[in-house]
Amino acid sequence: MAGFAVFLVGTAVLAMIDARTIRLPNRLLHPVAWTGLALLACAAACSGSWYRLTFALASAGALLGAFFLLHKMSGLGRGDVRLVGLLGLFLGWVGPATVFAGVALGTVAGGVFGAVLLLAHKADRRRMLPYGPFLVLGAWLALLLAALP
Repeated sequence: MAGFAVFLVGTAVLAMIDARTIRLPNRLLHPVAWTGLALLACAAACSGSWYRLTFALASAGALLGAFFLLHKMSGLGRGDVRLVGLLGLFLGWVGPATVFAGVALGTVAGGVFGAVLLLAHKADRRRMLPYGPFLVLGAWLALLLAALP
């Protein structure tokens, strides 16, 4: 529970900062990620759920790799790459469906928002939009869906 509390508060602050500045500061992102990892490792040690920690780390690594490639091929920022690693860690703890749902929901939310701005002539293709708040929204929605019976 403590790890997810750190995750929720940390990602809320990161999303607000990204929405205002289009930046995800390492001085906040790294402590949230390392603290979360330590707390998840403690949870794995206490419960014997090492497979969950292993899958969480694998999910974080896979998303980091995929989004790093997107960063190299597009205008995706490095902060978004690091953020998706953090999201992958916590979504991966819950399970593979939650990882997929979190990334998919965040991507769809960001795409819909961008399309609405384009259609309303409030933005053009050159305008940078913060992606972090949508990634965080997708992760939260996926966690909420995973918690529902």
